[in-house]
Amino acid sequence: MPRTPTLVEHVYFTGDRKEFDRFIYHIKYALSEQDKGYEYNGHSNGSEKMEINWIARHFRYPNGQNSMEEGPLSYNWWIGLLEKNARKQNLPISHAVSPADNYKIPELATKKAFLEHLHEAFGSPDAREVTRKALYACKQGDQDIQQFNLVFNTLVYAVDLTENERCDIYEERLNVDLLTTAIKHTGWRNAKTLHDKQALARSAAFILHKLAQLDLEKQNAENRDNQQPNILQHANRQPLPE
Repeated sequence: MPRTPTLVEHVYFTGDRKEFDRFIYHIKYALSEQDKGYEYNGHSNGSEKMEINWIARHFRYPNGQNSMEEGPLSYNWWIGLLEKNARKQNLPISHAVSPADNYKIPELATKKAFLEHLHEAFGSPDAREVTRKALYACKQGDQDIQQFNLVFNTLVYAVDLTENERCDIYEERLNVDLLTTAIKHTGWRNAKTLHDKQALARSAAFILHKLAQLDLEKQNAENRDNQQPNILQHANRQPLPE
């Protein structure tokens, strides 16, 4: 049976997310250094359980400080996991949970499963989920279409999506005027790829630009007409009597 590592004096985890990555690094490093069998070789159920219990013993305050009355958040989470394990085995309510209990829930089946569950509770949000949220929050608004496409592509290709899903999300995030122009004046409905949709969006942006120019030229011409004197009116004006 592999030898259980002693506690690492400077390592602790109170449940603060800011401590999590550093804590996991030191835990994995200590296990691999103490006995390579912990990290690379197969394990019996007993050795897996010892590893889990050893990790949980670091759920404490800095410098080993702890309190019988009030443990850190990580310790309370650990006790909750042991209570879940006891319920799984239909142990009586009066049973005092303990790391000596048999582990029957998936979260305590292996060290890997335990660390994954710990990460779900305290680790940083998954980077892909953060990117997905940023993608769905991304809208063109008043952005130039070239700039918007650049930002959108950075996000959309970092998320696992089908080509149809990419196209649908892109359409939903476009400026309404640009999308309306694309539908009316390009082959938007026949485009099946994001690449084609973005090319048509650029065409629609060019159309909007030209229409805006024409409107401006028309407005300027009307302003010039309004500012010109009425030549006919001046020609018909009677001379003043001498």
